[in-house]
Amino acid sequence: MTRFVNKRKDLNDEERLHLFMLLFKDFDGKKLIHGSITKNAELFGVSCKTVSRIWELGLKFIDDGEVVDLAKKLRKRVGQKQIHLDIEKLKEIPLRRRKTIVSLAHALGMSKSTVHRRIKDGVIRRHSSAIKPQLTDENKKARLRFCISMLQVQSSIDGGTKVKFMEIFDHVIIDEKWFYMSKETEKYYSSSNIVGSIR
Repeated sequence: MTRFVNKRKDLNDEERLHLFMLLFKDFDGKKLIHGSITKNAELFGVSCKTVSRIWELGLKFIDDGEVVDLAKKLRKRVGQKQIHLDIEKLKEIPLRRRKTIVSLAHALGMSKSTVHRRIKDGVIRRHSSAIKPQLTDENKKARLRFCISMLQVQSSIDGGTKVKFMEIFDHVIIDEKWFYMSKETEKYYSSSNIVGSIR
């Protein structure tokens, strides 16, 4: 005997109701006649489990004295449930683990696709965080003093004086950013209600 293979995932509204009516014809008031579920499963190209579920749902409507509405009942049961995202947990994750979708997904204990869907939904947003220099008056004075210290006053032939910058061949000037691990601009993933800089 050839084993029945389920080739369909779901039935439309009319087919569900038709299936239930055929099953109801095989109902003696207490139970279905033997082989009814298997017969109708093969007829509609679905699994026996699907047939049993439709039958049980239909009977529940009848027991409750309601009109059999299998389409409405099934729609509430199908589809993947959305995975809840804990915003507070997201805020507690260190910034270094929120730079990429992969690291964020690992920290949240979710798949990359789930995190990507939350980004598309607007629950998670990518933020740009720039470090803005804030020079104080004392900083400005220190820079001016350094510039003045590099000046040399020399006497000229005509008895006057002239001012010029000293030779700096024995000086090494290095960009101060080389000494900092933080980049001037970083990108992080955070909740959509965050406004402004987050570091």
